[in-house]
Amino acid sequence: MKLYPIITKTFDQTATSEDFQQLWQSVELPENSQCYGVYFNYTEQGYDFAIATETPNDNAPIVLDDLTWYEKLSTKIELLGETWESINRKGKQGLLRRAFTVDFEQYQPDGKVDVFVSIMVHC
Repeated sequence: MKLYPIITKTFDQTATSEDFQQLWQSVELPENSQCYGVYFNYTEQGYDFAIATETPNDNAPIVLDDLTWYEKLSTKIELLGETWESINRKGKQGLLRRAFTVDFEQYQPDGKVDVFVSIMVHC
């Protein structure tokens, strides 16, 4: 799957849900297009976040190769911050072995969000 960023911003570990809301409010989303929030380029200092669609544009795509290695969680938009807090807590507790490659949120028309978290390959 290829996702094409509309806007990308680098965040540090202190980013809040309000920071993400402001970014979403700053863009005009294309009509009738699946929207995504994509987290990538993880470092100790932070990560990049892109608002993206499947519609090609002039920006280089973010390629998601094998979705087999993703943990999928479903939530509602208003509970998204709490969902990420739970994901981070489970990661710190060792209950979710995050790979920190590319994580993404897929927004559904009914207000639900599917969160895909990259996980480490384990044999």
